[in-house]
Amino acid sequence: MKGEWMQAGGGWVLPFDGAVEHVPDLKLWMGFSTVSQQLCAWDLSAMDKPPTLQHSWIDLKTPEEWSASRLSLLNLGGGRF
Repeated sequence: MKGEWMQAGGGWVLPFDGAVEHVPDLKLWMGFSTVSQQLCAWDLSAMDKPPTLQHSWIDLKTPEEWSASRLSLLNLGGGRF
């Protein structure tokens, strides 16, 4: 089966918009939610079930009339973004 792709999970899609950063110390993935466009942390360790939302930050809430054209994170190290 060398060079073949296979589906690892169920019929779910990844919950983030754009790039995502892995934080090894926390064993979580950080990114912006496709639903709320808020910064969120997910547990993606289980491949047989959808990702589990661990935390969502509302500190980055923008006015409703604003729309994001591109979302990205900058990893500063030490668990800071």
